[in-house]
Amino acid sequence: MFSQEGNLIILFNIQILLPLISTLSGEAMKLLLPTIRTSLLVMLIFHLLYITSKAQCIAPALTFHSPVLLSGTDGQIGAIYKFDEVLPGVDAHIEITDLYGGATLNNIDDSAGIGYYDAFQPYVGAGANDTSYLEWRIVFKHGGTNTDTTLACLAVTGVDVDGDGSALQEFIEAGTPGSFGVDPVSNLTVTFDGVRSKAVSPVANIPLIDTFHREAMFQMNFQNVNSLIYRNGAITTGGAQVRQTCIYFRPFFDSFTLLTKTLLSFTARCVKEQVELNWTATHNQLYKYFVVQRSEDGRTWQNIGNVSASSSNHYQFNDNRPAKTITYYRLMEVFTDSDYKYSSIAVVSPNHPLVSLFSHNTIFNQSISLRYSSVIREDFNIGVYSLNGSEHAKQNITMHPGNNNIIINIPPLSSPGVYLLVIKNVHGENIHHAKLWKTY
Repeated sequence: MFSQEGNLIILFNIQILLPLISTLSGEAMKLLLPTIRTSLLVMLIFHLLYITSKAQCIAPALTFHSPVLLSGTDGQIGAIYKFDEVLPGVDAHIEITDLYGGATLNNIDDSAGIGYYDAFQPYVGAGANDTSYLEWRIVFKHGGTNTDTTLACLAVTGVDVDGDGSALQEFIEAGTPGSFGVDPVSNLTVTFDGVRSKAVSPVANIPLIDTFHREAMFQMNFQNVNSLIYRNGAITTGGAQVRQTCIYFRPFFDSFTLLTKTLLSFTARCVKEQVELNWTATHNQLYKYFVVQRSEDGRTWQNIGNVSASSSNHYQFNDNRPAKTITYYRLMEVFTDSDYKYSSIAVVSPNHPLVSLFSHNTIFNQSISLRYSSVIREDFNIGVYSLNGSEHAKQNITMHPGNNNIIINIPPLSSPGVYLLVIKNVHGENIHHAKLWKTY
């Protein structure tokens, strides 16, 4: 049960205790027996802690500098940049997958100015009076090849996540990390919607890019990761501006908040004459394959393709014959033990190329703020449950075309802890579910 090192530690301590015990009288033995038991228990606990610490996955420090454009047009969607030797024998390919809300890339990596040479420091332009972001797909490769490789542990830390002092807030976002870390006095607003972790800054500005300002840093931790989707974004109420950002691939925090381990990262968008489906799985060893399903009414489903699980945690499927009307997509996730479940539902429309799903806060006190963008009128049943199945809130809502904001009030007598949010359509099908954390 124990390692050789651990056995030697315990044996060493017992060898010290036994001669002392043998010198004690019977009465002294009775008095000291509880202490001896406690000492042995303490030794066992320390040994178990030692074994646990040895087994922890410690994220390495990666170095990002001197990128080379591999393909595409510099600063445009589809451009892929190569960073050599981010770790010995490992390269990183970074692709621009989206420029949303007027976002621009002005410089892929500025390592000569302020900040840190080993960090990835792109200059990202924010759109005026909008929410904008630049989305990256970061893939790790065997050095000098185009073959994917997997990192056992990875820490990705946003540094200097702050505002401009008047009209801009920065945010960073990434798909389904295992946990995140922030400073105890962080000024960031952190949420997790079951798909992505997100940290939003206040408007206040912090000078320079400085890792001593832990209050403006947000670390996301991944395990067994080959690729990840990462966003640098801004919320502006003024004119467009360019911001130097800093993504440091190394750990800074050692206290983490664990997140749910679930797929749910599933999107659909119209691209020319087809629909492009993308999803992310963080525990590929649990999956056998994915069945892609399509529906024109959200009720009757047709299988349109299978995608086998692989070592990559990012998947894509193109529907080359999409319907001409509003279309629903979902995944049947089939696991290695032959169990299965369904993903959230993605909706596309020829007139609305990209439709977002539900988003909400996951840490709450008395209410949950739910947001949903719809292209049609839709009815949903929303329930909040404790882990033992007790119902704490229930609400029937109607979503109208456009952006919808709903407040779900939780009874004040509900105790702190973990809750489940479940959203179903009128047919009783699960559309969205997530874990919630109620504070005191």
